[in-house]
Amino acid sequence: MAKILPFQTLSPQLSLDDIISSAIKTAGHSDLGSADVLDGLTTLVEALEETADLHPFGKFYTKKVITALLVNRLSLNKLWQQHPQVLSEKIESPLIILGLPRTGTSLLVNLLSKDPEHRYLSNWETTVSQVPPKGNYSLANDPRRKQGQFMMKFQDYLVPKMKNIHEFQLDGPEECTLLLMQSFATKAFSEMYEIPAYFKWLESASHKETYRHHKRILQTLQWKYPGRRWLLKCPLHMEAILDLFASYPDACVVQMHRDPAKVVPSHTSLSATFRGITKASIDPEELGEYVMSSWSSYMKTYLNNRSELDQSRFIDIQYASLRSDPIGTVEQIYQHFGFSLSKEARNSMRIFLDQQQSRKSAHVYNAQDYGLTPALIRDSFKDYMDRFSIPLEQ
Repeated sequence: MAKILPFQTLSPQLSLDDIISSAIKTAGHSDLGSADVLDGLTTLVEALEETADLHPFGKFYTKKVITALLVNRLSLNKLWQQHPQVLSEKIESPLIILGLPRTGTSLLVNLLSKDPEHRYLSNWETTVSQVPPKGNYSLANDPRRKQGQFMMKFQDYLVPKMKNIHEFQLDGPEECTLLLMQSFATKAFSEMYEIPAYFKWLESASHKETYRHHKRILQTLQWKYPGRRWLLKCPLHMEAILDLFASYPDACVVQMHRDPAKVVPSHTSLSATFRGITKASIDPEELGEYVMSSWSSYMKTYLNNRSELDQSRFIDIQYASLRSDPIGTVEQIYQHFGFSLSKEARNSMRIFLDQQQSRKSAHVYNAQDYGLTPALIRDSFKDYMDRFSIPLEQ
């Protein structure tokens, strides 16, 4: 086990020593569980100082985010040392949704979450803490839920337009992003900050510890609130599909597909919103090029890695198919993996879809705003589009 010692050095800079010292004090624990974490954390903080160009609030906010991630990791390791039986929990055949961002993964996970057979991540479980507080309480009155509600209100105050781009629900289902970020080796940080040195480091970084830790978190959440089958969703799982299967060899993966010319501008807009929290000015063309080239590169690596795995563990779904026949798409997924779709689940899904019909997206974006064109984007993703016969969208 790798241990970190508390440091007393304070600095007006984004100080690694200060972050570690504060996290240890809050968590009451100094064992990270793996020395690999320090490598990623150090690289991240150095890159933030070098190129992220954080304004004063941005530096304050970033320090809080990183410290909170570290506190969660340390607190979890403390729990596992005190209650090793947590790590005996079985995680079987998790249903994992992935694909490029903005490909319908949110619609699908919300639809599938209506099946009571599924256990999914709530927003407050991912943002507040994965360590169950002491005392007697139920899921509805879990102390973390109220804190998560406050954090959602603060986010809405901080970035009012975020709700027009991506929907956050207090009780879920939520992405795995914040769980992956606890190991400090994920593309998520590069989406939030301009840190090319960190992104370069990621190209050869191992994700084994990230998914080892991810699985242990699921075991912890399941230990408190059991469920039959985990339902997970995160585009970032593509960056480490081999390590994901090393931790979850019986994973059932649904990959969503959509015209990248629609995906890239939408995700660039989301990334610009995140970066706008901490950075005074954003170069839209630089960001557009980064989003297009980085996800294109990740997709190529992912597809090469995926070819090494048992293809029966995957099912590919076109965005257009999900939109035109959502229940039929669910039936296709369940049939492929041998799941049973109950009448109760089907009815709940239909009610959800009826409610969705009256909702309209307020997210406005344009490829040209980021120095991109549909032709340029499609050319960057040509191999991917050809492989899955992805239809073009107007």
